[in-house]
Amino acid sequence: MLKKITKYNSFYLFLIFLFVLWQSRFLFIPGLFTFSDESHLANLHQMIAALQSGQIPPRWAPNFSYNFGHPFFNFYYLLPYLVGSFFYLIFNFSLILSLKSIFFLSLLASGIAMYYLGQKFFNKSTSFAVSIIYLFTPYRAVDLYVRGSIGELFGFVFMPLVLLTFINLLKSKHFSSLFWAVISLSGLIISHNLTILIFSPILLLLLTIYLFQNIPPAERITSTIRTIIAFFLSFLLSSFYLLPALLEKKYMQTGTPFNPIDHFPFIKQLIIPYWGYGASVWGPTDQLSFQIGVTNLMIVIIVFLMIIFSKFKYKSLAIGLLIAFFASVVMMNIRSLPVWQLIPIASYVQFPWRFLIITTFTTSLLSGFISLHPKHNLKNIPLFLAALSILFTYSYFQPHKVQKVDDNYYLNRFFINQNSQNKSNLLSDVYQYNSEDYLPLTIWTSARPKSLLPKIETSPNTIISEYKEISAINYQFNLDSVEESTVFINNYYFPGWQAYIDDKPVKTSPSGPLGRISFQVSNGQHQVLLKFENTTIRRCSNLISLLTFFILFIFFVKTNFLNYYRTKFISKNPSQSKTNSPNSKNIPR
Repeated sequence: MLKKITKYNSFYLFLIFLFVLWQSRFLFIPGLFTFSDESHLANLHQMIAALQSGQIPPRWAPNFSYNFGHPFFNFYYLLPYLVGSFFYLIFNFSLILSLKSIFFLSLLASGIAMYYLGQKFFNKSTSFAVSIIYLFTPYRAVDLYVRGSIGELFGFVFMPLVLLTFINLLKSKHFSSLFWAVISLSGLIISHNLTILIFSPILLLLLTIYLFQNIPPAERITSTIRTIIAFFLSFLLSSFYLLPALLEKKYMQTGTPFNPIDHFPFIKQLIIPYWGYGASVWGPTDQLSFQIGVTNLMIVIIVFLMIIFSKFKYKSLAIGLLIAFFASVVMMNIRSLPVWQLIPIASYVQFPWRFLIITTFTTSLLSGFISLHPKHNLKNIPLFLAALSILFTYSYFQPHKVQKVDDNYYLNRFFINQNSQNKSNLLSDVYQYNSEDYLPLTIWTSARPKSLLPKIETSPNTIISEYKEISAINYQFNLDSVEESTVFINNYYFPGWQAYIDDKPVKTSPSGPLGRISFQVSNGQHQVLLKFENTTIRRCSNLISLLTFFILFIFFVKTNFLNYYRTKFISKNPSQSKTNSPNSKNIPR
């Protein structure tokens, strides 16, 4: 009976679901556990506010920095917050429940994705073991219960999906393979820009190895061309995010809050099991765990010995994964500092220990290759290693502390006057102690606001009336001035903020150390409209993404419909197929 059940994917998927359910059990109790990146709740709140203001795609977060706002979503990853917004807006979830839903879905989806990637090389039971090891690695517990890093959690979903879909693309000429490869890579790009930064070299290495190991020489050129096209289309599809982030980055002050040199883990921290709920600091006294994992290190040793002493299927790919693993370990060591300094973009990774993402991915997938040993029956070893992985890490999958709090607890911490009903008449006392250093300033700003200011300021001889906030990015008011005056809007100036006086556009400019919006108004009575609009770069990038998706979707539907039609109808009526053949004698000449 059991042997019969284990033939079905649904059996293993159900087991993965059960393990994820246990792993995330603290998501199902009231309140929320403490974690270091609690600002994700504020980011989610601002994503919802941006969507409600009509921004598609979102760019401007309206309530950060005493309601000065911030072009946060012009540069920050989007997909986790879009998923959370879906739960909030469609199912009327709270912010906390929406965030918990993101956590749970990311765990479940990553386990399923790794299971199906494993099936490209191994049988179902081994693929299940690979998935479990992927889920029960120490760094996964760090990301969930210590850091609460939703970007990296989504990265763990898309890394196996990207490798899986691109391997399919190398083997298949069907348009569906191209479509899903583009969708998966685009998903990774907008899920976590730092994961794509460190995963891309690994992806190229593994695809190159697979190309030369598994694709016939006559098909390698066309397979390579398909892959290049997929990368290009992924860039086009995600250009609504990538192009503004790259081309409008010049308007933001450079630098990151954390210096990578302060966050290189020591070798012993990577090897010796340790657990803590603190922060990453300089030196070996971190209160954050950087361990690769006991089981994961065992996997590396076993596969390394297999590579030296035996031949097995996909050996070259196993070598590639080992190279990726050791390269990641090197990048986490301070002796690699010259490499970090040589690559300027590497500083955006901030924490060298982020390469634990790669060690987790590579060791999990490597575990499956143990089952391919040709001389010894090692088919059950991956399952044994999966059990060990659970045994060594189960105590990590729990929070340091659970707080029975609601949305307002976090909104009071991260905003001056926001609550679960949007704006509050009461000002938050605790917000003034909140640091917003993670929000980079614009190049026109030298100081952050320190108190809540009126949205509009002007000269004493100017009267402002009938102020109306049409949306969080759209203000309207009447102005009556006896002289030409300057109007100040207490929002950070950023390209896209446009003022209209009596329906005519006027130039806006940054003003003062706060870099707030200002524009000139002539004497007399005027109606003023201020709104945040798309720049030419944003409009073009939105159009590129929209057209790319439309074309991909049309071809995807067309090719799949034709395949469905041929399979369901023509194959069932061979006589009709012959009748309709161009060589048929029944066709009139």
